[in-house]
Amino acid sequence: MDLDRIMLGTAMWGWTVTKEVAFQLLDLYYEQGYRLIDAATNYPLNNQKQDFRRSEKILQEWIGINNVKDLQVNVKIGSLTNIRTPDHNLRPSFIKMNWEYYKGWLGDNLHTLMFHWDNRDDSSEIQASFEMLNQIAKAGYQVGFSGIKHAAVYAEVLQQFDFNFTIQLKHNLIHSDLPRYTMFQDQPRFYTYGINAGGLKMDSKSYHQASSLKVRGGNVEEVHPASKALCDLFDDFNKDEQLPKLSKMNQAAMIFALYTPKVKGVLMGPSKIAQLQDSLDWLQLVDQHDWQLFYDELLKIHREYAPKERRI
Repeated sequence: MDLDRIMLGTAMWGWTVTKEVAFQLLDLYYEQGYRLIDAATNYPLNNQKQDFRRSEKILQEWIGINNVKDLQVNVKIGSLTNIRTPDHNLRPSFIKMNWEYYKGWLGDNLHTLMFHWDNRDDSSEIQASFEMLNQIAKAGYQVGFSGIKHAAVYAEVLQQFDFNFTIQLKHNLIHSDLPRYTMFQDQPRFYTYGINAGGLKMDSKSYHQASSLKVRGGNVEEVHPASKALCDLFDDFNKDEQLPKLSKMNQAAMIFALYTPKVKGVLMGPSKIAQLQDSLDWLQLVDQHDWQLFYDELLKIHREYAPKERRI
């Protein structure tokens, strides 16, 4: 099994996920052979300034306690606050400073540096940033981007560089940013986040107080019509005794993401040990069975309920 298909997210650590639970998640994830961790300077995004960088501090503590040297940590840099503002700094000197900082405490665990939430459209500024990123790539690190506002400008400037890169983007049954990155379709490393559509459940009773959709202010009272369509689809495919039984939104979400062409893997953000174990177990079942027909039906649901500009 390709262990790089799953990346453990840290966006909720220090917010709805306590340090103790984060440690348990890391223990389980690591023990089962997985190594990819996604982090960002501004996690958790809970609008509490005192929690800025709290997620990475939790990760740093776990690494130190366990003397781990073989993680593959993906760090997103550039954002300057955790209060969801566009403030960022991607000047070459700031990129270099962050690179040195994360090399310092991550050591061999540092795998990838990514630009985070870049809203710039000035090609000369972006080129200067890429020149520093190119140095990082030549030093043996992976590089990439997440939250690019002006993808076309990025694509134009990138023609001057030959480094490989990863792109993180939102992709789920009711929203996909893949259409925004058509100019990068030859890029083999797309990682998707938000695969559960912000924590969408099969029914309104499934939301708990710390549900991702609930803490972000989403409407949990009404069942999304896509959820109703998904329930019907589950009923149909559960008649096939050759396939594992379907019962959860996350199961469909993972199949939809991993069967989408050009997607390398998914970002998971479990808040409980049971959720993580369930996802890892399901990933094995995804690999062991042919879900193409199920994906084809999911794609129909996606194209019915996703906005036109956000559907594949």
